[in-house]
Amino acid sequence: GRQSDRHVYQLANLHKASVWVTGTGKTSEKQDAAFESKVMLPPYSGKQEPERFLAFADIKGKYIFFRFGDSDSIYSEAVIPFSPSGGLSPQQELFQNWELHLPSFLIQNSDSIIFPPGKYLLSEPLVFGAGKKIIVSKGTTLHFGENSFFLSRSSVFFMGTKGDSIRIIGVDSLNGGIVILDTEEKSEFHYTKFENLNSLDYKSWKLTASIECFRSDLLIKNCSFIRNTGVEVLGVVSLNLSLKNCLFDENAGDAIDVDFCKGTISDSRFLNTGMDALDFSVSDFEIDGIFISKVKDKGISAGEKSILHIKNSIISKAGSAITSKELSLVKAENITVNDNKKAFEVYWGKDEYGPAQLEVKEYKSGGNKKLFTVDSLSTLILNGEPKRGKGK
Repeated sequence: GRQSDRHVYQLANLHKASVWVTGTGKTSEKQDAAFESKVMLPPYSGKQEPERFLAFADIKGKYIFFRFGDSDSIYSEAVIPFSPSGGLSPQQELFQNWELHLPSFLIQNSDSIIFPPGKYLLSEPLVFGAGKKIIVSKGTTLHFGENSFFLSRSSVFFMGTKGDSIRIIGVDSLNGGIVILDTEEKSEFHYTKFENLNSLDYKSWKLTASIECFRSDLLIKNCSFIRNTGVEVLGVVSLNLSLKNCLFDENAGDAIDVDFCKGTISDSRFLNTGMDALDFSVSDFEIDGIFISKVKDKGISAGEKSILHIKNSIISKAGSAITSKELSLVKAENITVNDNKKAFEVYWGKDEYGPAQLEVKEYKSGGNKKLFTVDSLSTLILNGEPKRGKGK
């Protein structure tokens, strides 16, 4: 919005930590103008709509810049244009009177909404507000048509079984995938195949993951993610994730993009990936028994103060098998790295961070074009032997 010669920004914080907002910029890389005063946004309780604040700047920026609490690290987020005066944001519009727009095939109870077994074609957004359990029964197939997507503020349970799985299929490339936001109870995916899902793009609200989960703890077991077209297949923010015995294959972007999360990833395969297999920022994870092959960029990437413990895993045919950057700490043991452009990569990364660490024990290596690269300030230890590098 705009008042006289000033541009107005409405701010809200959905993170559990307090946020200091400092200014705005025309790109995500550089702050071009400071707000008239720094704005501190209190932590979000999750129990009601977040408090909203106004900030003012003399330019019309496309991104805002902020930091968490006492951290010195600066982040950026895209600005969403104001709705017309008195209007609703796209998210508010979708959740308004959501109960009135549910399809007739759903079974509605006081505390749950159930998809009975069957095949269903979605031709418009399917939206669930808070306070329910959304249960998709075994033997269900959901086809996502043009401009359809699945959006929920209630926990979602895909309850497939080994002999009677669930299929979630995008039949039109303009489908908006699955979004789960701010749930009180953990969501669970079991024996479900997610295929050909894109990402949400509704008016001015645009997301990047085919399956986006924000502040909604998540258990995923025995699922497959095939030929999805989002920038990330699974994008998770500010939650606990447990993923086991899953397959990611022929996906266009990152298989899993993780921000501000804790959890475990185990006994899973990541094949034919268009970007990174596993991309972590500000996260703490245990990774055990995974197989990664034919990844265009990084097999496992730890950035922005992430902490990873990797064991009993194989990474082959990646741009870089394991990367540690930006004050991250990665420990790996019993690792096989074959036929990668680089097996191990350790470097500073973004200027606002610092040198990274990677320690590898009991590894096997063969066919890599380069075993490692490390800058002069970061730390790489292979089987107890420090390796030295050059430059920042």
